[in-house]
Amino acid sequence: MANEIKEKKFKVEKVVYYNSQRLWGVIGLTPIDDLGDLKAELLNMYGSISACGSFPKPYEDAEVIISGDVIVNPQYGKQISVKTLKIKADTSSKEGIINYLAKGEIEGIGVQLAEKIYDTFGDDTIDIVMNETDRLLEIYGIGKKTVQKVKDSLT
Repeated sequence: MANEIKEKKFKVEKVVYYNSQRLWGVIGLTPIDDLGDLKAELLNMYGSISACGSFPKPYEDAEVIISGDVIVNPQYGKQISVKTLKIKADTSSKEGIINYLAKGEIEGIGVQLAEKIYDTFGDDTIDIVMNETDRLLEIYGIGKKTVQKVKDSLT
């Protein structure tokens, strides 16, 4: 069984396991794209779809675009062995921006801090965090250590 998945959209239901050092993980998925007959090929013994491999850390409810191969793990059953995984960040709403900051790959920012950042910078939040990171010091409660953590995770 070596079906190839080419750039299909999924929603991350659960991050089952993720090793930040190795950038390797296992995630549970719900299809967004119509998978047709392929969906039956992807369902594992638990009736869900999972993917494993080396990819940037996704967060729950993130939309991802995945390419890979369907494999059978002797212990866990059918999985997508990920070749590429792109996180499609929703930066069009307050909730999407907060999720992106708090649950994505940016270290040093939790939900409460993400809300404070959004409340300060509004729709410019992502641009400021990515390109003018030092401006986070304008927010009460954010110090140089946090800003450095954010900078390090962005690189």
